[in-house]
Amino acid sequence: MKKAKLLKSLIVAMLIIPCVFLMTACGLTPVESINGRDGMTPHIGTNGNWWIGTTDTGVRAIPIDGTNGTNGTNGTNGLTPYIGENMMWWIGEFDLGIRAHGDDGYDGITPHIGADGYWWIGEQKTGHYAVAPFIGGNGNWWQGTEDTGIAAVGRDAPIPHIYEGNWWIGTHDTGFPAIGQNGKDGINGVTPRIGPNGNWWYDDYDTGFRALGESGKNGTNGQDGNDGLTPFINNTTKTWWIGSYDTGVFADVDVLQNEYAALLNYLQEMNKTIEYLQSLFTPAPTSFDVDSWQTIANVSATGLAQNFYNVGDEKTVMLNDGEFITLVIIGFNHDDLSNGLGKAGITLGMKHLMATNSKMNEVAGNGWKNTDMRNITLVEIYDRLPNDLKNAIKTVNKISTVGNGTAGENSFSVEVTADKLWLFSRVEIDGNTLEGLQDEGTQYEYWADKNSNADRVKRQTNGAGNAFGWFLRSSTVTSGTQFHGVNPNGAFNTGMGSSGALGVSFGFCI
Repeated sequence: MKKAKLLKSLIVAMLIIPCVFLMTACGLTPVESINGRDGMTPHIGTNGNWWIGTTDTGVRAIPIDGTNGTNGTNGTNGLTPYIGENMMWWIGEFDLGIRAHGDDGYDGITPHIGADGYWWIGEQKTGHYAVAPFIGGNGNWWQGTEDTGIAAVGRDAPIPHIYEGNWWIGTHDTGFPAIGQNGKDGINGVTPRIGPNGNWWYDDYDTGFRALGESGKNGTNGQDGNDGLTPFINNTTKTWWIGSYDTGVFADVDVLQNEYAALLNYLQEMNKTIEYLQSLFTPAPTSFDVDSWQTIANVSATGLAQNFYNVGDEKTVMLNDGEFITLVIIGFNHDDLSNGLGKAGITLGMKHLMATNSKMNEVAGNGWKNTDMRNITLVEIYDRLPNDLKNAIKTVNKISTVGNGTAGENSFSVEVTADKLWLFSRVEIDGNTLEGLQDEGTQYEYWADKNSNADRVKRQTNGAGNAFGWFLRSSTVTSGTQFHGVNPNGAFNTGMGSSGALGVSFGFCI
C-alpha cells in the first residue's frame, strides 16, 4: 500500500513540476541578459512534501505511514519468441520482421560423364577422362566415343617370302638376294691334235694351222717348212691360244670350279645373314606407328632401320599417368652408344612439348651435366614411360659445353655425359657452328630441311596447348646461369635464364 501511494505521489509531482515552471515562466518579466539563471532542483522538505526552492508544492514525497498493503499477485508468464509460418521471429501475435532461417541456396550442378567419355559440369567440358580406355572394334584405343587413333592390337606380321630373287617382308623389298643364279657347267677342255691334213685340230675343228711342214718333193731336199705354232695357255684368260689367236677354250676346268665354289660360299653367307635377320624380326616389321617397341629395337640392332622406316615417321604413346606424347624419328645410326659398341640405330625426339613446364635449374649452375633438368626432371619423365619403351631405350654419349661465365678458352670446353633422355643442342637442330657450340654433335637428318622459325614452333600438351619456349642443353658460354633455347615463335634465344620454367622436348635412342 505504501509503495502504491509513493508511486502515485511521484507521478503527481512529475505532472505538477513542469506546470509550476511554466506558470513561473509566464509570470516573469523577460530578461534581456543572454544567459538564463540556473534552474532549481526539486527536493523533499522536512514535512515530507516536494519543495522547489522555498515553495512547498504540497505534494507528498514520503507517504504517511499506514498499514502494510497486501502482497500483489504474481504477474502472468512472459511470451516465448517463436518462428512463424513466414519463417520470421514472432512474440505473441507480433511479427518482429527478423528472418529465422537464411534463404535457400541455389541447387548445385552434379558432374556427369558425357557421351565422349569426359567429365562434364553442366554444359562445361572439363577435359578430364572419366571412362577408362578400351580397345575398339578397329583395334585402336578408344576413350568413350572418341577414337584416339592409337593402335592397341598389333597387326599380324607378314611372312618373309622370295619374290623376283630377293627376300620380301610384306610389301617391302629388303634388297637381299635369296637365291644366287646357277652357274653354267664348265666346258671340258680339249687337247689339240694333228689332223690327217697335217693341221692342228681341236675336236672337230680344223684351225687351219699347219702342225707339220709339207713334205718335200723327191729328189733334192726341199727347204725346211715353217715351224708349226704350239698352242699355249694364256695366264690371264686361262684359255688355249695359238699364236695371237684366242680359241676361247678353257684349258683349266678348275678355274670354273673355283669360281663356282666362291659363289656358293657367298650364297651360304648370305643365307646366314637372312636367317639372322629373320630371327630378329619376330614378328617382322610393318610400319613404325604400329610396330611394337621390341620389334623396333630388333630392327634398330641390325643397323638397317633406314630400310624399313623413314625420318619423320611418328608414333604416339600414352605415359603411365595418362599423358600422351608423339615421338618422331629424327635420324639413323647417329649417336654413339655409351658401351662403345658402335652407333644406336634410331634416334627419336618429341614432336611437341610436355604438358608441364620445368626449370633447367632451381639454383643457377654451369653446364648440362649438373642441371636439375638432367638429374631430376628427365629422370621422373623416364619413370613415367611405358615399360616396353624403357626396355628398348639405349644409353648414348652426349657432348655439351661447360660454360663458366667468363670469356676465353675455358668457356668453350666441353664434357661428355651418358644419357637415356636428353635435351637437344643448338648444332643438332640447325647445324650452327658458333664458337663453343660446334663440338656439341652434328645436325640430325630431320632438321636438315627445316630451317624456318615455323618449323621449330612447339606447343604444350603434345600440340593441344599454347606455343611456348623450350630449352636446349647448350650453355651460354659467357654465363653460368643461362642456356640456349627456342622462343614461342620458333626463333633461337641465346640467353634463357635457367631458373625460369620453359617447355620440355626431349630425345632418346633405340
